Amino acid sequence: MPDPYRLEPTAQPVDLRPAPEPARSTPDRSLRTLLWVVLVLSIAGNSVTSFSAVPLAVSIGFGLLTAVSAITLISLHVRNR
Repeated sequence: MPDPYRLEPTAQPVDLRPAPEPARSTPDRSLRTLLWVVLVLSIAGNSVTSFSAVPLAVSIGFGLLTAVSAITLISLHVRNR
């Protein structure tokens, strides 16, 4: 009776590594870089306006810009996974 758990040597080794991913496109990379810069600057602007005597609309604007850039970065990350 043959052993069902015995591994027979194969003639050629099987490559189980995943195929290499293509290089990321340059526009996508520059967009992410721009979004990170906008995110950091809008967080800084929101922090400064929260502790200073500027109109509330300016702080809300920085907050919205922060939210939009963060959501866009997350969506790009999920799309490029």
